[in-house]
Amino acid sequence: KFDINRQAFMRSPVTVHYVLSLAKNPDPSVASSVSRVISELFSSGASLFKQITGDLLSALISVILLGESPKMRDAAARGIFKFLEKSPKNLDALLAMNSQAIIMFVKILSTKDRDLNTKACTVLRHLSESKETMDRIINQNGLTLLSRSILNRTVIPNLDVVWMLRNIVSRADLHDIFIEEHGVECLIRFCVEDNQMQRLMATDALQILIPLLTTITKSKPNKLLIVKALLSHLYLRKIKANMPLITKAIQCLIRLCADHQYRKHIWDVKAASRVLTIWDKLPPR
Repeated sequence: KFDINRQAFMRSPVTVHYVLSLAKNPDPSVASSVSRVISELFSSGASLFKQITGDLLSALISVILLGESPKMRDAAARGIFKFLEKSPKNLDALLAMNSQAIIMFVKILSTKDRDLNTKACTVLRHLSESKETMDRIINQNGLTLLSRSILNRTVIPNLDVVWMLRNIVSRADLHDIFIEEHGVECLIRFCVEDNQMQRLMATDALQILIPLLTTITKSKPNKLLIVKALLSHLYLRKIKANMPLITKAIQCLIRLCADHQYRKHIWDVKAASRVLTIWDKLPPR
């Protein structure tokens, strides 16, 4: 009901103070109200959108980081993503404006809202291309929250998530923490997805980790599950179309044989028998 005075409202320090005051308000009804207000503010036209101040964005970040109400945090997160959707340059502007923005995206990973979770993963995947940013994500428990979201199926499987996992695996100094934080279990999950590219990237990441995986004596990650995930590629129907994936799976299985436990699992699941079944369709190499 504030159409006439909307621009003045958005520029007002009172608005920022109002949003900030909600950060520690656990009342669900208040969260519902502020959700509507934020939605109104951030669904405005392009010309009106320029009136949104840095203070208001910082206030929303504070709500996400400090808010006690999940509804409130989700409402603020939707406002942030609406801001990012307006222009590709807005992410850089947000990061330059507030040093806690990266931590905020990590925090959003703990939400039960799958849409927000997926959007946060997309942003973090982009940010993970930088070593410095990746270190900040890891230090703020970003990997812990990401793996928890993947294994709890809060995150919808998508290429951005696998890319982020692949970016982490590409750094040898992060291998130990990746395995400790159930990263391998996340890769296993993507190895059995319908999307071929997700399977290929997850398998590629597993292949990088094999030298370390064959030296681990702990029960986790589960060696049998790793073998079964790789074996699943050999049962894909379109063998020629999936040859890069099948080739990588066979290479992984060969390298895993360096460990006697993996070798036993590979024999028990009859991987050799399956290779012989598709033998004529494999390239000479």
